[in-house]
Amino acid sequence: MAVAAAGLTGSLAAAVEGHELAPGTGYVSAPAPVDLPWARWYAVREVLPLHATAVRAWLREHHPRTGPVTIKKSGVRVDPEAFRTQLRLPRRAAGVEEVILMLTTVGDTPRALVVDRL
Repeated sequence: MAVAAAGLTGSLAAAVEGHELAPGTGYVSAPAPVDLPWARWYAVREVLPLHATAVRAWLREHHPRTGPVTIKKSGVRVDPEAFRTQLRLPRRAAGVEEVILMLTTVGDTPRALVVDRL
């Protein structure tokens, strides 16, 4: 998010031939990762509606014994801790595979992206 805070999201998008998911989010989509030391890359596994019930159902179906769930957010008015409570996650992670959720806006629609670190 340092890139967004510095106002360099447009420069990042140009450098990777991509585009920002929605103005002000700081999340850039690109056709392929580009080796930049100041950018982190994630692969989008699933795009879900930004509703706890939809995300909870996806987690139950695809990761019934999920490990830790990391929640990142930008561009949406959602409290990550309240959303975590709505997901009804167990106090202790039963598995080892981390699930990363990015709560953001894609175009003009709030979404929950399930992503993997690259």
